[in-house]
Amino acid sequence: MARFHPQPPSRDARPSGHGASSQPEDGAESVTGSSGDTGDHRTRDDDPAVAFGKKLQELVSSKGLTLGQAAQRGRQRGLQITKQQLSRWQRGENIPEWPPVQQLLSVVLLPNGKLDKDAERRWYDLWHAAREYRQSNRRRPQTPGTRARTSSATRAGTPPAASHRPRTGAWPPAYWATVRDIRRRTPQLKGRDEELSVLTDGTGGYTWVVGEPYAGKTALLAAVATDLREAGNTDVVCYFMSHREANADGERLLSAVVPQLAALLDEPPPVADSINLQALWERACDRAESTGRTLLLIVDGLDEERPYPGRRLPAYGLLPSRVSGRVAVLLSTRPGFDMSELPLGHPIQDHRRIGLPTLEEPRRAAVLARREMDTLLDSADDEAVDILALLAAAGGPIGSDDLLQIQQTPAEPHRRRRLRRILRGDLAHSLERVGPPDAVRYQFRHLSLLEHAQKHPDLGALEVRQRIHAWARGWSETRWDPARTPAYLLDTYPATMMEEPGLLYELTQDVNWLVTALPVAGVDTVIAFLRRVDGAGLTDADRSAHEALVGALSGQASQLRGAGPQQRLFVARQLMFRALEDSAGRLAGKLHTYLSDGPGPHLYPFRTTRHREPALLARSGRLDRVRTMAALPDGRVVAGLGERLVVWNPAEPSAATELSRHTTHVAAVDVLPDGRVAAIEWDGRGIWVHDLAEPGGKPVELGRAAGTPLPHKLGPDAATALARLRELRNAITVHWMAALSDGCIVTDAGGSDGRLVRWDPHRPGADPIEVGRHDAPVRALAALPDGRLATVTGEKKLSQVGEKDESRVWVWDSGMRPGPPMEIGRHWAAVTAVAALADGRVVTGHRTGHILLWDSTAPSSGPVEIGTHPDSVSAIAVLDDGRLLTAGEWGGWLLAWNPDEPVSRRSWAGSPAECRP
Repeated sequence: MARFHPQPPSRDARPSGHGASSQPEDGAESVTGSSGDTGDHRTRDDDPAVAFGKKLQELVSSKGLTLGQAAQRGRQRGLQITKQQLSRWQRGENIPEWPPVQQLLSVVLLPNGKLDKDAERRWYDLWHAAREYRQSNRRRPQTPGTRARTSSATRAGTPPAASHRPRTGAWPPAYWATVRDIRRRTPQLKGRDEELSVLTDGTGGYTWVVGEPYAGKTALLAAVATDLREAGNTDVVCYFMSHREANADGERLLSAVVPQLAALLDEPPPVADSINLQALWERACDRAESTGRTLLLIVDGLDEERPYPGRRLPAYGLLPSRVSGRVAVLLSTRPGFDMSELPLGHPIQDHRRIGLPTLEEPRRAAVLARREMDTLLDSADDEAVDILALLAAAGGPIGSDDLLQIQQTPAEPHRRRRLRRILRGDLAHSLERVGPPDAVRYQFRHLSLLEHAQKHPDLGALEVRQRIHAWARGWSETRWDPARTPAYLLDTYPATMMEEPGLLYELTQDVNWLVTALPVAGVDTVIAFLRRVDGAGLTDADRSAHEALVGALSGQASQLRGAGPQQRLFVARQLMFRALEDSAGRLAGKLHTYLSDGPGPHLYPFRTTRHREPALLARSGRLDRVRTMAALPDGRVVAGLGERLVVWNPAEPSAATELSRHTTHVAAVDVLPDGRVAAIEWDGRGIWVHDLAEPGGKPVELGRAAGTPLPHKLGPDAATALARLRELRNAITVHWMAALSDGCIVTDAGGSDGRLVRWDPHRPGADPIEVGRHDAPVRALAALPDGRLATVTGEKKLSQVGEKDESRVWVWDSGMRPGPPMEIGRHWAAVTAVAALADGRVVTGHRTGHILLWDSTAPSSGPVEIGTHPDSVSAIAVLDDGRLLTAGEWGGWLLAWNPDEPVSRRSWAGSPAECRP
């Protein structure tokens, strides 16, 4: 499915070059007040706001409604709108925010109250162009002579002085407040003019800044980010990792960078994951190349990330591989940081290295700070030592009142004064104050100081950590009162629990904490916290609850961004709606309890008739590493799990029994008409047939794709040797297979030549026979019940937005008679699995998670979408009762689907004509 990325509107319909007239064309109406510049040449037909109004007027008229009737219908459905407001919208005089427009379309004007995704994208593009034009071209006060100067400049071919800078996005990234705060801490850079000049010279590719502690890496990169952003000719996306601020990990990097890229592209931020990061980066690179602007990604402090249980990907593993002359990546680490795990050929291996020498003044300050801590630790002031221990164990910014509460000390005036003297006096060189004046918190000035404190044997980090946990449990007993709960417990405390994912699971499953923390920490940050729970060793029930929570937050992320502390009930309602849609009863029950105990009379969800996946019947369970599977005649399922070939009942996948074990993992499996199972090993050389009547018995080797070993001599001359080598190479790797109704097996022939060969199970060891050939590599095979064969081919092709995987679905005639196959459709997504239904329809599973259904008798009809698997589809099996069973590549979920209840009866790539603006 296409991503949601609205395009920027044109700032001027005509060029302002030589010969441009300052008067509108004959018969064209000038747009009054459309621009503050009276030399503006735009006519009314060029005004995006007027275009939006016209389309809205056409849609209202097509419904046979007057403005009054449309407004009344909207008020009946909860939309507060008047006839006068609609009239101004239609005339293009006033463009509202997007939510009321979206609600007007969905509940008043479109059929059955449905606004599908394709229609929503088009209407959003139209609305956004109008909104941006109105906000960018409001009438500005003019001084005498403005018109004359502008007109003369236009006639001379000189563009207006006011530069048309790109939009900052309808969703401005909140992370830039953090960047500006980092820059304020170091308003002046001393001795770094040369390095600053080098880093802002516009050079593309990777630049790696390396320096010892106190070399000023963070200050330098913050200066680069703010200076280039203010200059206006560079699009800067950045993240500053800081272990002392408890935000140094890949999940937090995603939660900061993905919204910045979305804002750059004027898109609503998607879920912050590596897939969306890659997609947004590709579109940002395309934008940079098409507009001639520079795109710069800055990541500071990569070395500050610490491994933790369940970490899926280190932060440096998220670094993009696409860089060019206008696309650059700027990194900083300490010396000796190892990124050797990146794949060979990654552009970082050709980086430009800049070494930063340590400055004397910061070095002296560090020595003084460590001496200050050592002096404090050697003193007899136990209270001061205890404060230092709490700061080290907290691992992030924490308030003075929080420290008093952990110490269980009454917050009396003399106690506050005493604590203030310790924080601002005894530890003045070691700590810094962060946050707004009314909510000051304290943290170590540098990572080396935090590490120095945490390594000291007298601070008892484990014991102090338990005191912080006990303090947090005390707040949980108050149901995380939003008016009094310390901010540390909502936005920092979860990030410090890297080594304790079990405790983090308990914290995040508390809906009272969740609803209180979301408005404070932000939904993307909370999702980043949740992703650390994967290594907690959860039971199946607990893991299901965890995944339901992640799914609810991800599904409602766009609605929850920007929610304030006073909108806790709104947050809980949105999450409960999603939980009901996903049939997550355990989570919905917790949210129902929270809402029913809420203050005052209010509405809350009871049930919903909307389901995210109408065809999804059940979650059959989890089995990791399922790469291929097929249904047996007795209703069981056989699958390859790594090197093992296993069989299980679809209702109890956890009770799978091993049929056999191979030397390499099983790449493909299918069931012969006589009930035997055929399997291909991953190296593509062995095709084996298993008899289920003899579990654990030795399988029969049907044949080997590479029939002969590589000889010492390939031929008398170079040309013959090269041809022989290519032939052998193409015969080495076979990865796909299908068992036909006549008992034969069809496989690909390996390589990229698209050949199909047939094997006879009754003649083990016999050479296969070529039965067909494609002009592209074969990606998947499936046998239809009537003897035909469905194949999928795929290859890289250039599209309007870059290189993509084009998948084509074919059907070969029964018996594989000579002649070309019939193409039944194509799709811009890599196919990873295919299966055939009893009625001849073909099901394809894609790397994007989409499950599509193709009609082999109607090639021009296009596919319909059955649903979307949570991750890439690795295998599909058609059960004996007609259901589809899909396996995921990463999550391990086995999902059962009803193929007769797709998401939409329309073509998957189509859209209702009435919704088209």
